[in-house]
Amino acid sequence: MKILLLVDEYADRPLVRVDWRQAQYFRDGEGPRPGSMITLDLPGFKGELEVEAIVAWLTKDENRGIGGLFKKKKEVHEFSRRHWEYTELDDLLEAVNTRNMIWNLSEHFTVEEMVEFERRRMPEAWELVEAWKKRAFKSEEKRYQALREIESDFVNRHAVAHAAGTVIEKTISDYETRRDEALLEEFLKKPRRMGAWIDLAERLTSNRGTVLVADAFGKFVNEEAKDSEALLKILQKIHGREELRERLTWQRGFWKHFERRLAFPANVDGEEIDISQATEVVVPSHFDLLESKRVGVITPGRRALRVPGDRWRGTYIKGGRGLKFEVEEAGGALRKYGCTLVSSGGSIQELLREAEELILLSNLAPEQALQKIEDLEVPSDHPVFDAAERAREDYRYARILADLLIELRTGIDATVARARLGM
Repeated sequence: MKILLLVDEYADRPLVRVDWRQAQYFRDGEGPRPGSMITLDLPGFKGELEVEAIVAWLTKDENRGIGGLFKKKKEVHEFSRRHWEYTELDDLLEAVNTRNMIWNLSEHFTVEEMVEFERRRMPEAWELVEAWKKRAFKSEEKRYQALREIESDFVNRHAVAHAAGTVIEKTISDYETRRDEALLEEFLKKPRRMGAWIDLAERLTSNRGTVLVADAFGKFVNEEAKDSEALLKILQKIHGREELRERLTWQRGFWKHFERRLAFPANVDGEEIDISQATEVVVPSHFDLLESKRVGVITPGRRALRVPGDRWRGTYIKGGRGLKFEVEEAGGALRKYGCTLVSSGGSIQELLREAEELILLSNLAPEQALQKIEDLEVPSDHPVFDAAERAREDYRYARILADLLIELRTGIDATVARARLGM
């Protein structure tokens, strides 16, 4: 039996995992390179690929020829050099786990090796099928039994050939990464102005290049901008370059250098803002904040209410979910940060009474509590249904059920609702 394995390393020793439960090692000085792919050859091995079975086979193999009733046979846990070879593509036609390893081929084989394999071995795959088509069989059962016998060989050949696309893609990606790293290294050898940085960031297209330039560019922006206002001007300039903006928006390495200094000033005044559907969020750093409505100063990393909009755009309101209660206690309308915040939802007291009822029903009658959301068209795989089922037998799930129902039915955070109810 042949098995394909990826070699890892622990405490400076190469190891493999035939069985996910436990690693197996090699004899000192007889192990493969960590990071390589090997073919483990266990002639005559039968059974499941489990540690116990492998150890039993190794023990039998090592002690072959040792006779006598009273001779102790040493149990063997390590592979020796004669048990493995570095994997060649032809090994994939015989290994029992070829299909599990297909997506690793791009890390271990070149485009040239893949093309050569396809040139040599793919015609054989079609010859197998042609030979099957020409054979005469006594019955349909025999015909398809013969097809089953060549299935594994045929599918393995096609799977390896198909993986050539992934190998080509990785080869290109590796080249672009090396090219971008070299460009950035050369660029950093002397001071540059903002325009040069923007041009460079647009030129580097590899994933690795984008990560590296985002980090270096973020450092430059932080050093270049004296205050938040200067930071915003730079961000506006980047925002105007669509491709660059999309590339940097979610790069933490770019934002981390200056986001603590960043504050987006209010750009809405005198408007009426309905916060009924607003939710509390931790404001993320991204360019969409430049296009979003902002009520009060909005600071990345801090909490704010967000009224939904396109993408991460929308309306951000300084403050957390406590603003909803302030609006309710003010009679449904509250002047804040130059705008009027209103709530068209139900009374907070009514919602709290409903939350209290849901808590009671979840503990006493889970099925009846579940009926309270029948009109909401909740997906059948929502965890609320599992919680209701378990709450019948386990009281701990009653709290989980109640919290889920409160948030689905009332839109109030369950922790806030319990605090308001003194529970």
